[in-house]
Amino acid sequence: NVSEQQLLWHATQVRVAIDALTHMNQPMWRSYYPSLANQVQNLQQSAVERDFFQFREQFDENYRLFLAIKPAMSIQLPEEQMSSL
Repeated sequence: NVSEQQLLWHATQVRVAIDALTHMNQPMWRSYYPSLANQVQNLQQSAVERDFFQFREQFDENYRLFLAIKPAMSIQLPEEQMSSL
C-alpha cells in the first residue's frame, strides 16, 4: 500500500523528468530554482540563528524539492555539474 502523498510525489518526479526530455530549451524543473534558492537562504538563516528545529525543517523541505527535480536535472546537466549539486 502506497499513500496518496507518495503517489503524488512519484508522479511529480515522472512528470518533471518527462518534461525535461521534451522541452530541452525551457524545462519545467528550471522554474523550481527560485524556490530552491529561497529555501537555501532560509536554511542558512536558520544556521546563523542556531535555530536547529527550523534548520531541520528547512533542510528536509530543501531535500524533498531537490529529490523531486533531480531526475529531470540529471537528464539535462553534465555529470560533473550534478555531482557538484
